[in-house]
Amino acid sequence: MSEVLIISGAYGVGKSEFACQWALRNAPCVLADIDVINPYFRPRELTSWFEEKGIKIIGSSIKHHTNQDFPALSGDLGPALHGQLPLIIDCAGSAHGLRPLAGFKNNLKEANLYLVVNKYRSDAWGDAVLETMDTFSRFLGIPLSGIINNSHLLDETTEELLLEAHQECLTLCEQWNVPLIATILTKRFAYLQDKISKAMVYEELLLRQTWMIKETL
Repeated sequence: MSEVLIISGAYGVGKSEFACQWALRNAPCVLADIDVINPYFRPRELTSWFEEKGIKIIGSSIKHHTNQDFPALSGDLGPALHGQLPLIIDCAGSAHGLRPLAGFKNNLKEANLYLVVNKYRSDAWGDAVLETMDTFSRFLGIPLSGIINNSHLLDETTEELLLEAHQECLTLCEQWNVPLIATILTKRFAYLQDKISKAMVYEELLLRQTWMIKETL
């Protein structure tokens, strides 16, 4: 059985970007892009690039349509669960989003679950995160293993906002008795690494196109 990490969170919170960044830091590995609910940022669109880095992408079963929103999954997920390489699964945090994993429930008992949060979004903080935790527990029997702090306000992000969110996230993790795995920083704020524990710096945003807002996560 492979070592499995599930990464989830609210729509647009940065879970797919984190999944890609984490995969790069843990290659060789397999990255399963199974978010069929809100597949706006798709790691599968960069399949060739990732493969050059030692990362196998599992995505749509419809080949040559990696940029389409078809709710079709590859049959490679099952074999990957029984493979030798670490498996990273990027999925939606809703009950509907977990349906692609329902058939693999028995294979996911030892999986780790990281949830990506953002203090400055009500749907990605506090009670909303607790609801997602409960969904994973009820549908897959998987407890929360760690929190990824991706708090920001797009281009309005400041040093003060990042430091405040980091401290509040540490408090939240203590209350929930789960570890803080990483606090995300873009390269613009890399100098804060000395002030923020578990800082993880994105040298570049992998899933953003040039026409998109330059600093959004």
